[in-house]
This record gives sequence, C-alpha cells and structure tokens, in this order.
Amino acid sequence: RIQTFPDEIEILGGISNVQKQLGNAVPSALAEVLGKEIMSQFFSKRSSNYLKLIPTKRGRNKKISFREDIPHEYLEPTMQV
Repeated sequence: RIQTFPDEIEILGGISNVQKQLGNAVPSALAEVLGKEIMSQFFSKRSSNYLKLIPTKRGRNKKISFREDIPHEYLEPTMQV
C-alpha cells in the first residue's frame, strides 16, 4: 500500500501528477490518528482506539527468487576501497 491509502483508492493523472499527489499526500493512517487526537483535545470527544486505516497483515510474503541467468559476481556484495 502506498502511503497507507486503502486499496480501492484510484489515483488519476499522468505519471508526474500521480507522483506529485502521492508526494504531497498526508498518509491516511496519520490523518486518522491526528483527527482522533484533535477531536479528543479540542472537543473532548473520545472515540474508540480502533484505527480503520492501519493496514492489516495479509499472510506471508512470497519468497524472493533470483533469475538463473544473473552472473554470480553480481550477486555477491563487493567492497571497494
């Protein structure tokens, strides 16, 4: 997930507009936490601690596999002095 936006959010525009929108966006989960705290501090309204926009775990990640045709020398870390 990009910037914790829900999966159903669609970002429209050309590549540079999309990059600009994402770069300028406040992550949804952060906005939710800030909004709840503002409601609590300024308006004395308490809400549940449940956060709707925090991503949930979706199971195990797939294992990373390397392509067979990559030369071994490129797979080994090197240190240059």
